[in-house]
Amino acid sequence: MLVNACHYFAGLAETLHGATLATGLANFTTYTLREPIGVVAAITPWKLAAVTARLETVPRARGRQHRRRQALGGNSHIDAVARAIGRAGGLSAGRRECRDGPWHAYGRGAHRASGVDRIAFTGSTATGKVVARAALERNARVSLELGGKSPNIVFADASLTRAVDGIIAGIFAASGQTCVAGSRVLVQASVYDEVAALLVARARKLSAGDPLDPATTLGPLASRAQLEKVLGYFEIAHTERLELLTGGRRLDRPGLFVEPTVFGNVANGCRVAREEIFGPVACLLRFADEDEAVAIANDTAYGLAAGVWTENLRRAHRIVGRLRAGTVWSTATAY
Repeated sequence: MLVNACHYFAGLAETLHGATLATGLANFTTYTLREPIGVVAAITPWKLAAVTARLETVPRARGRQHRRRQALGGNSHIDAVARAIGRAGGLSAGRRECRDGPWHAYGRGAHRASGVDRIAFTGSTATGKVVARAALERNARVSLELGGKSPNIVFADASLTRAVDGIIAGIFAASGQTCVAGSRVLVQASVYDEVAALLVARARKLSAGDPLDPATTLGPLASRAQLEKVLGYFEIAHTERLELLTGGRRLDRPGLFVEPTVFGNVANGCRVAREEIFGPVACLLRFADEDEAVAIANDTAYGLAAGVWTENLRRAHRIVGRLRAGTVWSTATAY
């Protein structure tokens, strides 16, 4: 993914043109130019650090093209998480600063620095609000990618095998430690039991271990604090008397591992359906029709991502247009 993104933005550099606009006024020419913003501070998270940091850097920093240095985005870039990549051959000397460390060490300074023209933050909603307020005080540009409790919507006309493949990838990749994780699985009532059975069977086959081992399909949690947080949500689910279909425990092996977990027949008002767990925990919710699916999907404090599984292209476009999410993935093969 990272390599593809680098190739994409390298090609995009040749297409960043302005536009000439018709005003209807005699003797006037109006045109736009794309110019660098200036210094960009990217405060990126610990999860998927290499990918996230590079996707922040590549579109904005300087690159080497046509045997001479030419700006991709033309911006100086402060990267508050990357380590040991300042010597990357395609970046101009002195035009990027690499720092690695916690938010309180670097992030606070980066978003308050008077020389920063734009702040890009990826992380929790609470910290995002702090960054946004600081940017507003300085009238600096800001972009925020915050938490998520993303719905993965499965309609009865979907290819259920493909849908379960997508659900597995959406919630168990990186052990659920991604902000776009499809942690709420909304399933149409007529196929709910079948999807639940397929998902549970697949979840139980996941192999926990070293992420560098090709045989591993479920990695550890990032820290002991994150482990305790996920285990705490297992207790919350028990208190809420949720139906545990599989998992719900720490794995009996060295390392910070928990079982891939699926809760069934979850009401959207439950805490495990409303709060970001950041672990390999899926909640199955039933819906009857399109209207109910959209209502449940949009009933969240988040709005980062969503997925739609159907073989009906018209339905896919219809549902995508009704979902309040920044990114929506969908699959369909026929009208």
